[in-house]
Amino acid sequence: MAEFIMVRHGELDYSVVEDWAGIAVAKNFAPLTERGTSQIQETIEVLRKEDAQIILSSPFTRCMQGACMMSKELGLDVKVEHALYEWQLDKTHSVRGSLREKLLIWQFNHRKWNRFSKWEHPDTVRERVLQVFDKYLAYDKVIVSCHAMMILYTLGDKVPTQYGQIRRIRYDGKTLQEVQ
Repeated sequence: MAEFIMVRHGELDYSVVEDWAGIAVAKNFAPLTERGTSQIQETIEVLRKEDAQIILSSPFTRCMQGACMMSKELGLDVKVEHALYEWQLDKTHSVRGSLREKLLIWQFNHRKWNRFSKWEHPDTVRERVLQVFDKYLAYDKVIVSCHAMMILYTLGDKVPTQYGQIRRIRYDGKTLQEVQ
């Protein structure tokens, strides 16, 4: 059974991408703030005690930046896995502007999944994450640089993980259990 050490990215700086024509997907390119890099550095100190063999990363800048920091400090290779992207509120990538995005979030919180097809369903997030994990079951410990909603839906939580926080799971291709 492999252990996956899921690390949420650090605090990010949206100001860098604010002027990208209001395209919501531009947020995916936001880097970490100085505080965000400090959060990941603190997490690295905890990860030094681990015997991880590889780092997986979301393709989004904030996660890749954290994965690169971990790779440098821990001497591990990084594999970017496309399917580890953050939950997509707007699968069509057609939403423009923060007001429209706020409306989608309101609808997300007040409607049933089957009434709004632009959302990525939580079960879909979990399935794509576990499909990635399936490819790394031969490893004993894998660090995953990832996102709050990805962790939330994979674990079936109610409260998002904090910046730089670690969540551990054991997974054998069928059974998933959180390690405390």
